[in-house]
Amino acid sequence: MLYVHKKYVKAIEHYNIWSERIEFARVRTKRNHITLLRVCVQVLRKQALSSEFCETLQKAVQRAGPQGDLIIFGDTNAQVEDKKIGKCVCSFGLVIVNTNGKRLSDF
Repeated sequence: MLYVHKKYVKAIEHYNIWSERIEFARVRTKRNHITLLRVCVQVLRKQALSSEFCETLQKAVQRAGPQGDLIIFGDTNAQVEDKKIGKCVCSFGLVIVNTNGKRLSDF
């Protein structure tokens, strides 16, 4: 579930639950929009990022459009390399890459 401080609630222009594992919120800022995508893979079962999950995530990203910034966050149970990938901010990964890390990097 996506929690927002009450002083920022009025800045939310659009909110959608794409699935039980993907939430979408578009937030208006002074300069532009920020789209937040909260994702969650069921960690307890070590479930892999399925094709269906990736397709739903892709639809949510397309809905965000090119304007503004896009932030995808949450728990994908992914282990990625310790190098920057494209426009991804994180460069604090591990040496080991798991299946979810590979799928997330490819995404």
